[in-house]
Amino acid sequence: MVWPSDAGPARRGWQHLLLARRSISDPSDLAYFAVHAREGTALSAIVNVAGMRWGVEDCFETAKSDCGLGHYEVRHWEPWHRHIALDPAAFAFLSITATRTARLKRSDGPAATDLSSQPP
Repeated sequence: MVWPSDAGPARRGWQHLLLARRSISDPSDLAYFAVHAREGTALSAIVNVAGMRWGVEDCFETAKSDCGLGHYEVRHWEPWHRHIALDPAAFAFLSITATRTARLKRSDGPAATDLSSQPP
């Protein structure tokens, strides 16, 4: 469904769309997405991009619980800025470390137990 936008004049070659998703488990549960895409963009591409949203939301929820992303009191700009900059870095470090550890545990052979034999 295409609709006019209050965001400003229409740009040539772009369109605003409304994407609706129905839950498989509960058909009465609908989710809506406002989409801004180039004209002629395939529906499958729009659906794939909309589906990426849950991965991003999951990362934010994990960062909130594991790194304290949502635990701050805003009193001054500088401490808030440090906190917001440090939390994603800590979350990235923890994610990479967990992924590498899981790969080492899955692999068979000496690489799983002896890291000194691997080249730097």
